[in-house]
This record gives sequence, C-alpha cells and structure tokens, in this order.
Amino acid sequence: SGLTCDEALVESCRDGSYVTSCTTFADDIEAANQAAYCDTYICLSDKGILDQMSDEGFCNYEQAECVDCYCALYRGMCDNFAEPCAKAEYADEYTCTYLADVCGIADCCECNSGTVCITNYGEGAVPCADGPVDP
Repeated sequence: SGLTCDEALVESCRDGSYVTSCTTFADDIEAANQAAYCDTYICLSDKGILDQMSDEGFCNYEQAECVDCYCALYRGMCDNFAEPCAKAEYADEYTCTYLADVCGIADCCECNSGTVCITNYGEGAVPCADGPVDP
C-alpha cells in the first residue's frame, strides 16, 4: 500500500516537510516556488485529479476544477514570492518582474472562477470586495 510518488509529494506538502526539509534550494526564490507548487499539488489532490499531472502541465485547462488549481498556484506564488521579491537582490528575478500580474489573477480568483480569471483573462470578472465581508 505504498504511496505513489505524487501522493508522497502531496503528503510532504501538507505537513510542510517538503519545503522545510529540502535544504537544496539555491535561494529564497526557489523555496518560494516550491511552496507555491505545493499549494497546487494539494489542490489537485483534494479535487481528485492529481493523476492528471504531467510534464505538459498540471491538468486539463478545460476543466473547472483544474483551472481552480491554477488559481491556487497564483495565490501561492503571490503570497510566497512577496517577501523575497521585496529584496533588492531578487528584484530582477523573472517571477518578481511579473508578480503584480500574478497577484492580480490570484485576487480575481478570490471571488470569480478560475475559468473567468485565467482562461478568459479576466473578461467579465466581478471586482472583489476590499475588506472582510459581513456575513
């Protein structure tokens, strides 16, 4: 009943050991990237589509649950890259140069479907409330 490679990866993402135990990261940027991808793997696992992960990408964009996991990736990137990208030494890193766009997509996903925010490039998206919404 051994875990598949992907399942083992997700388990280590869930308990945080994947990011913390891996000391081979070249720098903060690489660590941030791994943390963001972990959020995506967990999403795929929760939605039962982890088996669709391949070299071409995580899953089939045509599926709503797939594109929502891309939202998880953008949210993870926005959150995890904020700190390293604020440092001068990383300002020119590829991801840091377009982080504002990534965070914009992540924010869109907060109150719109991934299909609207990613597949349709935000066409028809409703703006999200700025503050906490009263129940």
